[in-house]
Amino acid sequence: MGCGGGGGGGSGTNVSGNSPVTNPTVRLVERIASGFNYSSSNTNGYVVVLGSSIYVSDSIKIWSLDFSGQVNASDTQAIADSRGIAPVGSSLYYAGNPQVNPNIYVFPNRNTPQVNNLNPNYNFGSLTNYGSDLYAIDFSLGEVLKFVNKIGTGVSIASLSGASYITSDASYIYATKLNGGVTYIAPSAPNQSFSWTGLTNPKGIAIAGSYAYVVSQADNNGNGAAILRVKLSDGTVDTYVDGQTLGTWDSSLTKGFCGPTGIAANTQDGYLYVINGYCTGVTSNGNSLLRIKI
Repeated sequence: MGCGGGGGGGSGTNVSGNSPVTNPTVRLVERIASGFNYSSSNTNGYVVVLGSSIYVSDSIKIWSLDFSGQVNASDTQAIADSRGIAPVGSSLYYAGNPQVNPNIYVFPNRNTPQVNNLNPNYNFGSLTNYGSDLYAIDFSLGEVLKFVNKIGTGVSIASLSGASYITSDASYIYATKLNGGVTYIAPSAPNQSFSWTGLTNPKGIAIAGSYAYVVSQADNNGNGAAILRVKLSDGTVDTYVDGQTLGTWDSSLTKGFCGPTGIAANTQDGYLYVINGYCTGVTSNGNSLLRIKI
């Protein structure tokens, strides 16, 4: 496992001309960890920030890293083909391998499911929490499932064709869809779709302050991929970092994304973390964790 710098998130409200928010030339893209395991059979990567740690799930482990990209070996667990992960309070929830054990657990426990006796057709992906409840994307059913108080059997709250990744803030649950759309779900209102434009094969989504940051993967290899920034108040979309002109890529990297998927925002010290996963294109950047200054 390679390592390097540190990471965070931020509010996206700094208006200084020398800030990454307004000046794309200072949006440095760095690789802080490498050696993850993604493949053509499991391309989706998930990353979250919990406390002082970054957690990354891949085909063989849930990795724990500090903000500099150093692996916390005592907090890293071999969990084959885990899927979505979500911080809930001080705990980390994760979805198990859908072919073997389609349950949801509290990390690092691998023996007692928090959500069990599930429909065997469930194929969990991204997880998030809202209030006291846990939400999961189900790829097989094309639904967003709600688990009241994070236990029991899931209740469908939205049927979404091509549901991809979800996240939440204090007001909504946001779900990206592979056809390019984003749906927001409010507990007291009907589901609605945002008219955010320019999202091609969107994957992970993270909220930081007044902005959403969305991985626009483009094709499966990330050709044409970018991190898009969306102003939540009016839906204005701009390209935050791409593989061509926006953002400054560290000199040790081949410029360009490689099958990017998961994204997290760290509000503690102002970075985005992006999983650069599996591809056959810019392979030198694959199976890595990138950080981008907000």
